[in-house]
Amino acid sequence: MTEAIATNNWEIIKQLGVGIADSIYQNFGLEAIMGERTLDLEAVGTVPYNVGNLAGNLASLVGAGAEFIGGGMWALGSGFASAITAPISGGASLALEPAAVAVTAGIWTHAGSVVVNAFTNRPSRKPFNEQEAREAGKKYKMSDEYFEKHIVKNHGSKSTKTGKSKFSEGFDIKKGIKETLIDQKSTVTKNTNNRPGYIFTKDYGYPIGVNEFGQSVTKLKVVIGENGVVITAFPIY
Repeated sequence: MTEAIATNNWEIIKQLGVGIADSIYQNFGLEAIMGERTLDLEAVGTVPYNVGNLAGNLASLVGAGAEFIGGGMWALGSGFASAITAPISGGASLALEPAAVAVTAGIWTHAGSVVVNAFTNRPSRKPFNEQEAREAGKKYKMSDEYFEKHIVKNHGSKSTKTGKSKFSEGFDIKKGIKETLIDQKSTVTKNTNNRPGYIFTKDYGYPIGVNEFGQSVTKLKVVIGENGVVITAFPIY
């Protein structure tokens, strides 16, 4: 992280931040309200993102602890205020205690769910089978329409999309996707955050595009579903 700041490598810093934000978003139950989403799909699966995901889980646990303490203080304070004002109000203030207990129970219930989410917000416990992943990669599927409307539109050399990495003009994207998915030297991992599918990464050893800040990058990342359907592909640092 220190090196990233010192070298102005904002891509790594962004990936870390996205990992933290996504983790907290999931842990605090916002997916149930706003649906599953991420600040940047391209950051998902990178090493900084995974580090940020862990940091987000730890931060969520700290937040849950604060909720437990805060809920207890709320109940204690409400009970104390009710007790000392009861003689003045003729006992009417004691009726406020059940409401305070209900609020505290609600706070503690939410805090408990955050703790559970923080401990379970990690890749599926299903054993990762690299052979299955590589077989899916060899049998990958990608329609020309999806290739043009998603990958080329967002990451082609002539793309006008901002905040996106772009392939070099002379780089054959379709060929690169195929090579990344069938090359035994490509790294393959299970998709992150319990998302189904796999992530393939191939390092070409020479620039194949630029990141969103115009810096040269040498790796191609391809995300596919468990059925081999290509979800996205783009150059990364």
